[in-house]
Amino acid sequence: MKRKTKMALAGGIGIMAVIAFLFTPVLLLTLAGCDTAESSEPSRESCSDVSGTVRQCELTLDDTRKVDCLIYHDHRKGGMSCDWDHASGADREPGE
Repeated sequence: MKRKTKMALAGGIGIMAVIAFLFTPVLLLTLAGCDTAESSEPSRESCSDVSGTVRQCELTLDDTRKVDCLIYHDHRKGGMSCDWDHASGADREPGE
């Protein structure tokens, strides 16, 4: 009769345990890149409903300029139109 032998490393650790140990950091590093980005959705405080599907929002850009936009959102499609000619910084603010 042939005796079945298991491959084992020093201390009785199996090959599968070593493989699992080596791939664990790879898996963790892969999952570390799965972070959610900051939402670019405007806050509800800066928006007002114009109709059931249209909202008027004042958006603050990364460079701190503010622009008024109309956001259309339907269950099938959507869009955004912004007043870039009157974004703060594009023209003189009242009182300047």
